Amino acid sequence: MGGALIFGLFAWWLYEDNRAERSLLNTFVAALFLAFVIYGAVLPAMTPLFPSAEIARALRNVVCVGPKAAAAGFHEPSLVFMTDTSTLLTDGSHAADFLSQGSCRFALVEQRSERAFVQRAEVIGLRYNVANRIEGYNISQGRAVSIAIFRSEGTE
Repeated sequence: MGGALIFGLFAWWLYEDNRAERSLLNTFVAALFLAFVIYGAVLPAMTPLFPSAEIARALRNVVCVGPKAAAAGFHEPSLVFMTDTSTLLTDGSHAADFLSQGSCRFALVEQRSERAFVQRAEVIGLRYNVANRIEGYNISQGRAVSIAIFRSEGTE
């Protein structure tokens, strides 16, 4: 909006000799181009601001059908909407218990919860693999996040 105002004032300055309508039209055209650039190129390139979208993309690219997920430490509402509404929001130790309940299960564990996850997995004898790690920024909490995607052994 600010950019459109600046473009509008610049256009008004260029066409100040009784052509206000043309200045207004130039302002609208400039605002339209600015919106296309911001929404079409700038925002999609800012993937670290949308870790939920990266996690959802990683879960869509798995081989198994109907993956189930539990999130520990990263409780963003957007994560539930982008992955599946049955995504369990829990802590690190319960994420390990969730992962032990079968195949095609994924634990999305934020770095601050990894210690509890690993300790619980060791206690219950859980065998798991690290599928991926997503680095991003949690806008709602204003801090960087690092989310490991653990999968139950035998899950691709």
